[in-house]
Amino acid sequence: MVARFRIFLREIHAEPETVDAIVKAVVCLHNFIKSEKIDMYYNSSVVDRDTNGTIQPGSWRDMVSENTAFQSGTVRFGNRNAAKAAWKLRDYIKEYVNGVGGDLCPWQWDCIKRTE
Repeated sequence: MVARFRIFLREIHAEPETVDAIVKAVVCLHNFIKSEKIDMYYNSSVVDRDTNGTIQPGSWRDMVSENTAFQSGTVRFGNRNAAKAAWKLRDYIKEYVNGVGGDLCPWQWDCIKRTE
């Protein structure tokens, strides 16, 4: 998403509530465009892909600066000893986002349809 929404390339200098609204708006826009105009949004060369067990880097990497955490798989933040509660929360959020939470809610679709 950083390659498509350049606002994420730098720190966002705003109130936490504003940053929260920006992130939510970008996620909604990303989900909508992806579901409706997938060929216009990105093609297969943009995303990383697996070819016979070898990861082929996508062109998104050229759009994102090499000195960001999104570019390197070796970047570490803090220690690697997360508390059990943190791992549990992470797994809970992962299951939610990859399940029903990843879909747009009916009220989000209503808002989108009103702007058409």
